[in-house]
Amino acid sequence: MKKITKIELDNFKAYAKKQSINIQGKNLLVYGENGAGKSSLYKSINSFFRNSFEDINFEKNIYNETEHGNVLIEFGNYVNDAIDESSLEEYRFSSYVSNNKIKFIQEASLIKGFLDYTDLLKIYLKSTTDDNLFSLIVENLLKDFIPLVAGSTTSIGKSYNDITNDILKRPRTRRERVHKNGIFRLTLFQTDLKGTLDRIFEKVNELLSQYFGYDDLVLSYVLDPITISYGRFGKRSWKLHKNLELVLEKNGVPLGASYKEKLNEARLSSIAICIYLSSLILYPRSSDLKLLYLDDIFVGLDSSNRLPILEIIKNCFGDFQVFISTYDKSFFNIAKLKLSTQNWTSAEFYIGHHKIGDKDIDLPIMTYSKSDYDKARYHLYNSIPDYPASANYFRKSIESLFINNFPTFVLRDGEFISVDSYRLSQIFKLVLNFLSNCGELITEIEELREYMYILLHPLSHYQIDATEYKTDLVNIDKLIQKLIVTLPSLNLKKRYRFILERNCRIKLVLYCNPRKKHVYMLKADEDLIYDKQNKRFLNCKLFAYEMYNVDENDIVTSTPFKPNRNSSQFFYNSIEHAYSQISYYLMNEEPNLISDVDYIQSFKVLKGENWKKVF
Repeated sequence: MKKITKIELDNFKAYAKKQSINIQGKNLLVYGENGAGKSSLYKSINSFFRNSFEDINFEKNIYNETEHGNVLIEFGNYVNDAIDESSLEEYRFSSYVSNNKIKFIQEASLIKGFLDYTDLLKIYLKSTTDDNLFSLIVENLLKDFIPLVAGSTTSIGKSYNDITNDILKRPRTRRERVHKNGIFRLTLFQTDLKGTLDRIFEKVNELLSQYFGYDDLVLSYVLDPITISYGRFGKRSWKLHKNLELVLEKNGVPLGASYKEKLNEARLSSIAICIYLSSLILYPRSSDLKLLYLDDIFVGLDSSNRLPILEIIKNCFGDFQVFISTYDKSFFNIAKLKLSTQNWTSAEFYIGHHKIGDKDIDLPIMTYSKSDYDKARYHLYNSIPDYPASANYFRKSIESLFINNFPTFVLRDGEFISVDSYRLSQIFKLVLNFLSNCGELITEIEELREYMYILLHPLSHYQIDATEYKTDLVNIDKLIQKLIVTLPSLNLKKRYRFILERNCRIKLVLYCNPRKKHVYMLKADEDLIYDKQNKRFLNCKLFAYEMYNVDENDIVTSTPFKPNRNSSQFFYNSIEHAYSQISYYLMNEEPNLISDVDYIQSFKVLKGENWKKVF
């Protein structure tokens, strides 16, 4: 597998002066303020790949048109999560000589892994009255898609182009064999196309449901039969009529042609992105290099719709080299946290200035983003140290560690509201309580908590004793180093599943026989959390506030008993404890008590107004 290791831009659009970006085969996350060259970077790489199979104009900087320009990209073989240095090779797209018409570059270009915000607008732009997406989806998006499932070895675009030529361009009359053959092949083409679209839209609905939680939305399409009209003015009036439209149902109700007005922009963006990503996920062609570049596609999306896209990229595009650019600094910082693995690097672009002749022009300035932890260590160990700055960045790095490694529900207060990251003392308390409940002992977190006075009030303590302050910061550094290794290995985010928040209602049903059931109503005083690794619930204080019997029709057949809250015998310290204690008690009275093989199936939880299975 090949990866891009370096990009060098010289006199291309905003880059009047040579600038290099070294990424060493990693994915790249880019922040750029408007006018800082972010879009020019996207255009340069897109143009490089397009030029590998078609001649396109090189766009020089408008203030430097007399000089040559160059887009140079270095590639290397990616083996065992590292670049083989002996395999490095450079290719260029330039204003004078280009040498990038290479097979693996051309194949990467066919995958069409470049998407910007204007492409999304073509799918859901509200100002247009044309709902026909045939040209966009079939002739553009799926142009190089080969429907291997249908047994074809030719791309959709080439097949459609050949058929169009056979029907409209090559014959002189409607009676010629080439024309009739084209009509016959058109029927087969539509069958293959429908099979491809079925698979893509199935994947779209899977992504919308699994990552966005849009279970109420179902997306499908209508593909009209492609027909031929011959007109009244001979061959010049022959035309193919084709139509492909999106169909959306919300809660089983078709939205019709007005879906653009009935869905907000965030949902329309999510749908458009999922159509695009689904076509790439199902793309059948194997290639030495697969590239995905998303330029400002998160415009118009709130965080609830942005984060699922990042999850899709993490989970479904492991064999792609991914570039993401945004002008939203807050999203950039969130994305760094979500994507913070060894496979990502990040860069920031700002507007600088450069003189060409007597003109002072804007010029992109790029800096590689350092983590808060890197910045903290720099200010601590630099020859001119800045201890307050170091303490501040250490605090931020701890916040990032907790946010990145603990489930979201852990960092919520008693009202189930996310705790602001700056409230570090409260976050420490929540994290330590959770770990205690899990039976996990991480002494480094306990020890870090002892340094709260430094992390929260660095300036005042710096004035007291700089030497002692440095010693404490070095100790903090060592503890964080251990946590950077320890926390990811615990896999806490995937291991623990949140079921319901505190004060939730739980129902336990045990059978004596099909006509008699014992029902215990429980209230949880703490969040209900499930440990998927050990297949057990975390300790959670429960109180049985009501119990009664029902028949086979769920009609209450006994007077409900409501224990006093002070009765300790009706308190339990976990779901398992409640089940075992209640079962043991009932079996003394009901020897024929029927228990589910999986005790969890005996419980239901109240979600909204409905009782549902725990899982």
